[in-house]
Amino acid sequence: MTNWVVTNNSWHGAGGYPFWGGAGGKARFDFEETMVKDMDFKQLSLGFFGDPKDIDEHINGVTNAVKTGDIIFLQFPQFTSVFFMKCFIEKVTQTFGAKVVAYIHDVLPWRDPGNYNESARAEFFQTLSLCQGLIVHSDVMKNRLDEEFKYYDYNSNQVYIIQKYFGYRANRMTFDWKRKWDDFPNMSLDYAGNLDVAQFLNQLPENININVYGENKSITPNPNINLMGNFDSEAITHVLKGDFGLVWKSTTYPYITGLYGEYEKINAPHKLSMYLAADLPVIVSSQSAMAKYVKENNIGIVIDSLEDLPNIPEKITKEDYNKMVFNVNRIGNLIRSMFPAKWAVMQMIDKLDFEPNDDMKYFREHNGRPYR
Repeated sequence: MTNWVVTNNSWHGAGGYPFWGGAGGKARFDFEETMVKDMDFKQLSLGFFGDPKDIDEHINGVTNAVKTGDIIFLQFPQFTSVFFMKCFIEKVTQTFGAKVVAYIHDVLPWRDPGNYNESARAEFFQTLSLCQGLIVHSDVMKNRLDEEFKYYDYNSNQVYIIQKYFGYRANRMTFDWKRKWDDFPNMSLDYAGNLDVAQFLNQLPENININVYGENKSITPNPNINLMGNFDSEAITHVLKGDFGLVWKSTTYPYITGLYGEYEKINAPHKLSMYLAADLPVIVSSQSAMAKYVKENNIGIVIDSLEDLPNIPEKITKEDYNKMVFNVNRIGNLIRSMFPAKWAVMQMIDKLDFEPNDDMKYFREHNGRPYR
């Protein structure tokens, strides 16, 4: 049995990888690199496919080494058409007898429903339903996918693994990693990411001090908003300087509104992993899929509304904050080593009743350290 990961090494766009400037590129690159370098997976490069009439020839060309019993990990969605992905999954499962696992980054018809008519929506979920395994973010995502498959009368017998949060490959200083909140009780926040889905920033009151990182096309300069500029995904964990990282998407202040805000109730934001990889405690909405995890592991603050922000320094002590920082570093080490993805993949291989090869056995028995 061979374990494969679908890669995008034929990309020649800016930055050398698709959508590198956003969370989507970094998350996909990290997964590919981890599977290949740390877990000794083979690469299967689909490239970027255009002409539909040549689909069979193209798929045959890139999958000629795939054999019965192999398992292919496919990041979903891919940077190609859903139709092509459907043809690819059908080919490798029905013709070659391989199994396909979708490592889900986003469920686009939920996040951007305006971009999907009924036909496109049905095709998206049909393609996912063809996979034998699905690695998802949360119980809510699992249950909703199951409902979608049943609604369209698609196969709903997939094996699910709930990953909870993403890894984020990054390096941190080992001798000076502790966040100190030097200006306690005056609190400074960090917000990094796509500012187009953060219109609430324009409505923040002046008593909330926030450092904003990202390409700014929509945020109006304000005395309490420190526009820090745009940073590469590899650099951002080194420049964050606030006391908490804010995980929040909303069109308005102070409550969660808008499609992207609703999507956070299902989704595990890559932004959260980025903050934790930077040893930064987080602030999340009580409605988000990550609220329970943040609270149970004491790695940040859960709030109902942005109106709660000014009251945070009154509700915690410096000692409380230091405990959070310690917990964040503990989990941050796992995130920086991509343990969430490694764990999810190993669990999936076991549940699909594959016998792990020598590299897999070594990985499992030695706590995730790479073979060799």
